[in-house]
Amino acid sequence: MAVTSTDLLMIERGGTLYKAPVSELPSGGGGAAGLVLLQKEVITTAVSAVDLDIPTGYSRFLLTTVDVEYSSAASTRVLASSDGGSTLLGYPNYQYRGSKQASNGGLDSYASGSGTSAAQISAFLVEKIDLTAQITVQDTSLSFSSIGSGVNSDDNLVGFWNTASVATLSRSDLFRLFPYSGTISSGTFSLYGYKEDV
Repeated sequence: MAVTSTDLLMIERGGTLYKAPVSELPSGGGGAAGLVLLQKEVITTAVSAVDLDIPTGYSRFLLTTVDVEYSSAASTRVLASSDGGSTLLGYPNYQYRGSKQASNGGLDSYASGSGTSAAQISAFLVEKIDLTAQITVQDTSLSFSSIGSGVNSDDNLVGFWNTASVATLSRSDLFRLFPYSGTISSGTFSLYGYKEDV
């Protein structure tokens, strides 16, 4: 028998039994705290960007991408919005650094830069990438820390970090991910939110 949102469950608290509807129980791993899958986008037809919506109550996120392919070699970039995507905010100041694996197993090709537009999540131009990024949203800034691997001749992304200051951002409710050039041909994007409340 499937449990529905209107079913009542018995809850014991301090020796007293209470009835509570399933719809009022906290979500996310059996409780309110921990990682909660907020959105999953599976791309099978080419798109120019992927929008990930952010509900209220979250300020820290985990982004994972699997088998993301671009139409041409490109880095992954992100813009934020605080009005559901009507206005996409550019970053007046962002920095990035990254390195890739050398043929001898070490690290080389250190990359760094700064700019005044979209922040970068991956530092190198790749045609296919898997990555995991931690994202923190504050009142006036976004910060990213990511690691992953990319495929484009010898470009294998090993480590990367990024910080972006957004003076007009009070709370982001949407991330837009897109390649530096071309389109997203395929792949899976998953955004998790982290809650500390129990």
